[in-house]
Amino acid sequence: MKKSELEKIRKFVKVEMEKAKDPQHQFPHLERVVRNALKIVGVLKIDLDKNLLMAACYLHDINHSEHSPSLLNYFSETKVLRRILPEILQKFDLSSEENKVIERAIYNHSYSFPFKRLNKDGDVYSRVLQDADTIDFFSKEREKDFSGSKKKFFFYKLISPFSNWAFSYGRKNLKNYLNFSELVGRMNV
Repeated sequence: MKKSELEKIRKFVKVEMEKAKDPQHQFPHLERVVRNALKIVGVLKIDLDKNLLMAACYLHDINHSEHSPSLLNYFSETKVLRRILPEILQKFDLSSEENKVIERAIYNHSYSFPFKRLNKDGDVYSRVLQDADTIDFFSKEREKDFSGSKKKFFFYKLISPFSNWAFSYGRKNLKNYLNFSELVGRMNV
């Protein structure tokens, strides 16, 4: 992927995510996922198109730009992404193969925690994106963001009694929720 297209995607997402109704999925989250993905690639010495990977990272939560946090949004995330992502990707000068890689990675990134729906046999972009997102889920930054989110949104207030347990359990058992379990201890969580 051309660097110029990646930059267009980044700028587009930044503008779109300014409208995000879900503080857990705003632009800083996306930038942390990008950093995590690049670190994973470096640590594991994976050879791939980094621009293409970063594009998938920036776009993976684009559905949150229009939907408030709720159980319905959580469980319909992939369905909503399948509806909106192809139209978004048409805005950029990408090959059909680049579109397929981005779509596949994004459609497969959800539900590592708590459902252990991993992409162990999937393509490398899907595995890296999912692990980068999962690592951010357990990050101190995300935990801090959650503290503020539960004061503003009923959905987060509803799940907040389980949050301390989830963060602690997930961090202790991170290897069970990663495609690349060898990342445990090598990433900041």
